[in-house]
Amino acid sequence: MNRPMRTAALAALLVPMFGLGVGAASANAAELPRCEAADVEVTMGMTGEGNQASAQLLLTIVGERACTFEGFLTDLRFTGADGKPLTTTPMETQSGPVEKVGGEPGYVAAVDTTWTRGLGQGDVVPAKLTLRLPGAEQLSEVAWSGGAIGNNGAIAHSVVGPAVG
Repeated sequence: MNRPMRTAALAALLVPMFGLGVGAASANAAELPRCEAADVEVTMGMTGEGNQASAQLLLTIVGERACTFEGFLTDLRFTGADGKPLTTTPMETQSGPVEKVGGEPGYVAAVDTTWTRGLGQGDVVPAKLTLRLPGAEQLSEVAWSGGAIGNNGAIAHSVVGPAVG
């Protein structure tokens, strides 16, 4: 087996085993550029129900270049179905060290989010969530499928990390 095939086979084994992200991780992530909005597709996955709801935002590298994420999302804003902004109070939650993650197109990183539903006391249902990837210049958006949020619009989110699965 030649060296590139051995490396690919080893990565295929190690990435799922150690939670290093889904897709082709890059061995030299420190040298890769930051991901910009055009490099990434943001989707919602694994939505939890209840008064304390949760979801995972999945950040899939879809551009033509390898890139990385490091840190937290910023500028989180909900928009209603009427296009008007909703009050949002983003809160960063540290759940482990901040590390640079990323890789080739197809790599998937994740951000865990939680929010409280207001039990019908002023709950609103956003149509979309707008956000800025760590260090990115342009905003990204995702259709909101998480249901109602409490009237204060508070959403807690983790550091960007590797998606496991």
